[in-house]
Amino acid sequence: MRYTTIVLLIVLCSSGFNYSLAQEAGESFIPKTVIFKVKPAYRASCSETHIGISELQMLFGSIQVTQLFKKFPRIDPPTAGRTGRGGEELTDLSLIYELKYSSVTSVRKVISRIVSSGFVEYAQPHHLQQALFIPNDVAGFLAQQFHLDKILAYAAWDVDSGDTNIVIGITDTGVDWDHLDLQDNVKYNYLDPIDGADNDNDGYTDNYRGWDMSENDNDPVSVGDHHGTWVAGLAAASTNNGIGIAGVGFNCKFLPIKISTDNGGIDMGYEGIVYAATHGCQVINCSWGSKDIPGQFEIDVIDFATINKDVLVIAAAGNDGNEGVFYPASIPGVMNVGGTDSSDAKFDLGFGSSSNYGVNIDVCAPGTHLYTTNFGGSYIPVVNGAGTSFSSPIVAGAAAIVRARFPSYTALQVAEQLKVTADNIDNVSGNIIYAGKLGSGRINLYRALTESSSPSVVMTQKNISGYNNGYYNVGDTVKISGVLTNYLAPTSNLMVTASCTDPLVTILSSTLELGIVNTLDTINIASSPLMFQFGPSQPYNRIVEIKITYTDGAYTGFEYISFTFNPDYLNLEINQISTTVTSYGLIGYTDAEWPLQIEGLGFMYKGDQLLYEGGLMIGATSSGINYVSDNIRDSLDVRNNPGSDSDFVRVNAPISMSQPLLGDAMISVAFNDSGAMFESLNLSVDQRVYGWTAAPNDKYVISEYSLVNVDDSNTLSNLYAGIFADWDIMDYSLNSVSYNGNHKMGYAFSSQLGSPYVAIKLLSKDPVSHYALDRIIGGGGGIDIIEVIGSYPWQYDYLNNNTKYQLLSTQRLGAGVNDIIDIVSTGPFTLNPQDTVNVAFALIAGDNLSDLLLSAVAAQNKYDSIYYPQDTTV
Repeated sequence: MRYTTIVLLIVLCSSGFNYSLAQEAGESFIPKTVIFKVKPAYRASCSETHIGISELQMLFGSIQVTQLFKKFPRIDPPTAGRTGRGGEELTDLSLIYELKYSSVTSVRKVISRIVSSGFVEYAQPHHLQQALFIPNDVAGFLAQQFHLDKILAYAAWDVDSGDTNIVIGITDTGVDWDHLDLQDNVKYNYLDPIDGADNDNDGYTDNYRGWDMSENDNDPVSVGDHHGTWVAGLAAASTNNGIGIAGVGFNCKFLPIKISTDNGGIDMGYEGIVYAATHGCQVINCSWGSKDIPGQFEIDVIDFATINKDVLVIAAAGNDGNEGVFYPASIPGVMNVGGTDSSDAKFDLGFGSSSNYGVNIDVCAPGTHLYTTNFGGSYIPVVNGAGTSFSSPIVAGAAAIVRARFPSYTALQVAEQLKVTADNIDNVSGNIIYAGKLGSGRINLYRALTESSSPSVVMTQKNISGYNNGYYNVGDTVKISGVLTNYLAPTSNLMVTASCTDPLVTILSSTLELGIVNTLDTINIASSPLMFQFGPSQPYNRIVEIKITYTDGAYTGFEYISFTFNPDYLNLEINQISTTVTSYGLIGYTDAEWPLQIEGLGFMYKGDQLLYEGGLMIGATSSGINYVSDNIRDSLDVRNNPGSDSDFVRVNAPISMSQPLLGDAMISVAFNDSGAMFESLNLSVDQRVYGWTAAPNDKYVISEYSLVNVDDSNTLSNLYAGIFADWDIMDYSLNSVSYNGNHKMGYAFSSQLGSPYVAIKLLSKDPVSHYALDRIIGGGGGIDIIEVIGSYPWQYDYLNNNTKYQLLSTQRLGAGVNDIIDIVSTGPFTLNPQDTVNVAFALIAGDNLSDLLLSAVAAQNKYDSIYYPQDTTV
């Protein structure tokens, strides 16, 4: 699925609110925008709005860059030798850039070009985040703040009511800073009064009361979206002032940081975290999130805030009511907050609003039936609504007071203090089925301020070993070791225990006795790892959770380590080529389209990625209609998201043969095309992939397919089978395809100096067809698969069955210089009922054309020696 909804983590049920989800052609990121980080070796070439590297300048010109700027121009690189308070390596944000461009090139392709340049550590989209609410009617006005009683805030405030020097960053949709119950607790910047000048020289003019990151001005308020005002009131409304409500943070201040456009779309969330971390905040609240897996940029930002700046980031867990992960809440270092109701049960209102749960949750806090500040100086009771958006600022307010109470604590120590003093709620009615999945429980602020004798142990470095070929399979013995850190009081007799409720997992070594571990000390358990073994009959892609429990006297803490067991894909890394064999005919990746290409090696030669997408296509005609079965990209889906076909369905997942009959490595897999339903060719496919370690056979793999017509009555006519490969070699826009008829081989390369070569070669002695496709608007004189739509504009590939069959069955010898796709196929065949046809291809790579041709000869000789031992013709 290409589109992921990103939401403000609240579902509000009240009249007068009308929100819609904005999207542009299914994009979940800002169009024509890329974030990237330059390698430190090129620092001297980098200025605020310019990168003096000629190769990048040429690239920027070709994609028509309109803006280029450092994301954080005021942040210097870390001083050499400095570390975080816990000894952690500091994160460098000083070389992160953002560019905007105007060409129709897809964001994915621009990212590929930037990464392949070799000058950057990473490149990624700028994820676009949108608000999503479910409106309903308020059932009445309940001026109550039960959550203060529930977390024992009143008793806690008698112990410590916070400090005005402790600041909570509210990164949200804007805050009504002029609200009578908020204005006194805003952290004003008296060094930069509103006079039109940047008096404190921080790059933000007149940021007296926060900043609007999205609109780049000094007014962090939104009149159209009041989410931030609700959140701010729960964390930091003025307390003991005779009006309105009481924020949990009492005397602690807050800094309003608007991270959304004026229509509510969050586009500057992580930039807002950096602003908060560099402008005096010790706690940052993030009542927003995304299901999108974060890139290195987002991880860098969290590490910068947590380690470099010693700031505790707190985020909402999400409202989907499942174990799905949200980010930033699930990024390591962030405190992940689930939601509860007035009885301490995980909240579930039954109309699409239910707190997430799972192994990533740290603590919970009330998230429903609350009362908070509203825009325009008013207040709002949330009676029929709920959200972990509300739970997170309650924890943020508590964290601020803990920081005031224990000024020597690091950010992570504050998080652990809140965790070890939380009230366990696993046995509350309604929570039994979530036991162990609600973190340490619901926070108790009084205990957090008064109990300081408990340790808190976390595995801060994890080392997993004992698996085969990068996977966990039946019979594997897995060892867990790593570094344990005790964040709080010293232990006296620390015990570590591993357990698992999965009946197909056997714990072999479950207990460690570690004794005394002092505050902030670490202990490495590499010499005595925890061990377990996977049993038989495991389902494919099964998630197995190992619970690690720490006990020391009255202290009990735990965490989970998750494994994906018995995957339905296997990596083949037997020689200089690394690739992945899937259960669905795809080559290199388990999904056809980025950004879902999470699992898989692609097609790598000597460590360089050469493939964007590849896979098997099979086409035939029936009654004058062309049918093609494949899992390759097709066209837009019903939501205008670029999609792919899903015709091939797993029968048997890839199996690596321990003693292969052929090759030094052999993987076999079976699938059929039942996913095509009424357009199915009724084909069963057995695939075998071979690799050899020694030269001259170490630069190719052979993929052989047995195609069986399982239909009892229908004959398949004009059948073609071929490999589709969207090669991206170095700068993909400089790629070309050529054809060598003597070797029945299509090959691709870049016009750049030192380009590797890559090829698809037909090995079986059947007719060959080759189509070299120019993936550009207009098709370069060949088949045009590009459609351009929208106001940006943006482009997508249109590959229906007729087009795919044409690519399989017609000839075009060359393409380039630009973005290219190569298709090498064989046919036509007539396949009678229950008949079989065998076809085989070699996927080859080389340093240059001569090297490629040598491997092509070797591949053909190897294949012929197996199948045609009396025929040595090449």
